[in-house]
Amino acid sequence: MENLIDTNFIGGIFAIISAFLWALGTVLLKKIERNFSPVLFNIIKSIIVLFCFGILLLIVRPRPITFESVLFLAIAGILTNTFGDTIYISALKRLSPKIVVILSNLIPVFTVFLALVILRERPSHIAWLGIILTIFGITWVMWVKSFEQRKESSDFISGIKLGCLSIFFYSSSIIISKIALFTVSSLQAGFFRNLFGFLGLCCWGAKTIQSEDWRGTLTDYKLMKQFFIVSFFSAVLGTWFCLLGLKFADASIATVLNSTSPLFVLPLSSFFLKESISFHSIFGAIISVIGVCLILLN
Repeated sequence: MENLIDTNFIGGIFAIISAFLWALGTVLLKKIERNFSPVLFNIIKSIIVLFCFGILLLIVRPRPITFESVLFLAIAGILTNTFGDTIYISALKRLSPKIVVILSNLIPVFTVFLALVILRERPSHIAWLGIILTIFGITWVMWVKSFEQRKESSDFISGIKLGCLSIFFYSSSIIISKIALFTVSSLQAGFFRNLFGFLGLCCWGAKTIQSEDWRGTLTDYKLMKQFFIVSFFSAVLGTWFCLLGLKFADASIATVLNSTSPLFVLPLSSFFLKESISFHSIFGAIISVIGVCLILLN
């Protein structure tokens, strides 16, 4: 089915759905937030994702996958799940929200640059305008929220280095995944990328996670049930739609549209967490929506 409707518009829709699902997962996780260590959190999430993708693959039974494609997906999974996620969380502990805003929005910017250089993508002039407006609007929304939750940082330089390193890993993983998706299905890509990311996390986590962390988390059945539901919608479906968007659309367009999660967080936080929405956030959201429309309709 994926090869029958290979258009930027369809890919863009998948990318936006993915952004919504990730936003939903972010908001719902706030309601069940506990003191997970970053590595343990990612390991449990990866187990859930692998289980769900494995079931879906058994049902769909896609065509055989080549060793080269597996290798690309292995590299992408390790870059994202093992290094990118863990290093990014470490950077968050060292930086103020304002700096985190800037670094987060460098991911689509750097990915667009890599897509131009490596994949030879050439978005239209209208698409470029949409990309710029979307990134500007997202940055505006996140910048406003950063001032609402200001905090001081005592380790600025190391945080910047870690943040930039995580951005390099994320963007490189997107480009490598895009290359693999030319020959594999999104389900296969999701399974193998998470499989190798999980194996990398296990190697990392074996040195950092104490046995008490596992027992305290896994024996809290109510927490695990809630965590499974949230992970299914955000990590499983979110990842699947993200890869569908990346398969159908240019990497530059899919990545920018995937970055619109903060726009969905605004109404979801208002509904679930009863948080107020400022006029400045609404203004940034409107700018981004205009950008998204330009990208999809050009």
